Amino acid sequence: DWSYSLLAPTERVVFDRLGVFAGDFDGAAAGAVVAGSGIEPWDVLDAVGSLVAKSMVTIDDSAGGDARYRMLETLRAYARERLDEASESDQWRRRHAEHNARLAECLGPQLQGRDEFAARRRLRAELDNTRAAVTWALDADEPGAQELGVRIIVALGYQVTMHRRADIGAWAEHALRRVAVWEPGHRAAILAAAAAGAIHRADHVNASIWVNEALAAGVQVDAPVAGMAWVTHANLLLRTGRHEEALDVLAHTLAAFEAAGASSYD
Repeated sequence: DWSYSLLAPTERVVFDRLGVFAGDFDGAAAGAVVAGSGIEPWDVLDAVGSLVAKSMVTIDDSAGGDARYRMLETLRAYARERLDEASESDQWRRRHAEHNARLAECLGPQLQGRDEFAARRRLRAELDNTRAAVTWALDADEPGAQELGVRIIVALGYQVTMHRRADIGAWAEHALRRVAVWEPGHRAAILAAAAAGAIHRADHVNASIWVNEALAAGVQVDAPVAGMAWVTHANLLLRTGRHEEALDVLAHTLAAFEAAGASSYD
């Protein structure tokens, strides 16, 4: 309370809004999430620098590249209490989820291309914030907020297999329990991601239910994470000894993508 009382008005506002971050964050993320309602992006950066000088925010620039900032958990909880008292928590957590949805949609294609290594480092650095954004979004009651969580999962769908520690398959399962209103193609993508996650823990029953529902929806090769539904189907067939059927599914999948052209591979 004493440290907070010594902050300038703008510093207090920035400090409160920074409480929506989980783990660490960079200056660009702080500006994107915290700016607004009378606070400009440069105000945010100035305030963050001042908060570092006053030990209200810590900085880590030892790893090279952009500096990353972090709030101690007690200070983060204090900041969120201030947002709750002002009835602004959901407003700024939504901004945080919107930022992370845009970031995930940027990283998704990069994780499948020549920039994979850099994108993977960024994904690991942002994982705490991504997880917090998905959790808040899916637990919200408003469909527009839930869609932000769905967008993140869809964008990172292939990472169910490539980055298992993130447990994106569990995010997909949570989305299936919570979301009632879906954008075109998104439910099939979430079903495929949930099925792939279920396979990793040998839950073949649910994996089969979800992948069959995804395929029944008529997955197109240009749909989000389209390949996952077919590959997961083949994986299930392999695990039950139906090798020839699995090869047929993979051959069909490859032919479908080749017929659509290389640009359709995602």
